[in-house]
Amino acid sequence: MSPLAVIVSALFWTWLWGPVGLLLATPLTAALVALGRYFPVFHGCSVLLAADPPTPVETRLIRLLTENRLVEAKALIHELGATELSIKTAEELIIPIVRTIENEIFPAGAASQAKSRVYQEIRALVEQLSIPPSNSDEASDQLETKDFGLAMVPFLSEGDEVVARILARLLEAKGVGSNLLSWKALRTEKLERLKELDARCVVLSAIESRAAATAGKMARAIQSELPDIVIVIGLWSLPPAGAARLIRRIKESSVHVYTNLDEAVRGISALALPPPQEQNPEPVHHPRASY
Repeated sequence: MSPLAVIVSALFWTWLWGPVGLLLATPLTAALVALGRYFPVFHGCSVLLAADPPTPVETRLIRLLTENRLVEAKALIHELGATELSIKTAEELIIPIVRTIENEIFPAGAASQAKSRVYQEIRALVEQLSIPPSNSDEASDQLETKDFGLAMVPFLSEGDEVVARILARLLEAKGVGSNLLSWKALRTEKLERLKELDARCVVLSAIESRAAATAGKMARAIQSELPDIVIVIGLWSLPPAGAARLIRRIKESSVHVYTNLDEAVRGISALALPPPQEQNPEPVHHPRASY
């Protein structure tokens, strides 16, 4: 919700119902924003009240997925020309849907069969999208997972794993392989798995808004167990503007922080793929001058 919407709703409901309205103002406003995400009738409420209003396409896709209308969802994506899993497709279509599911439709890490079914359909959509080939001509310099040791770790929820899988596929197009851990694993199990993989770099994927305040703690826990590991945190619900203080505090622990897939793909690729070696020029043999 936008700050202005919170203030206006508090004034309105307090005027209407008194102290009871003040207590119910925020929940009622949040409910209207959530309803606008996947019910077209309430779309205007999300546009007026949400800090990040949903687009009509996003609202329609969420409605199709929650109603288990996968065929129509696929048709809509193809109508939009999204036949490849590009950064643009992920940022404009898939990530907003996952963000809405985790932060509004099923908030606070709630798990249910309906949520699992929606994610199953999202995975099916993602797997059917092809990955555009890399523009790099240096195919011989592409690294495999066993060479770099990149591990994707979902921070908490199933949505974290979905975004991590998308990032992993985008990195594959750049020649960077990775191992994806299960979101269901406990923190101790994730640490043991990182040790087994002999991971050199770990990416913590976090889509929930509340994860921004606690992802740094998990990064420090990993650093205490694996002091030589490089840690990357993807805060996919954190706005790039207005969160500089939080990002700076996390970076004080020598952690890389990204808020969108474009920066994450470029940053992780730079960590994984060594810069191209400059070829030493062949020595020029000058003919000996004759006198």
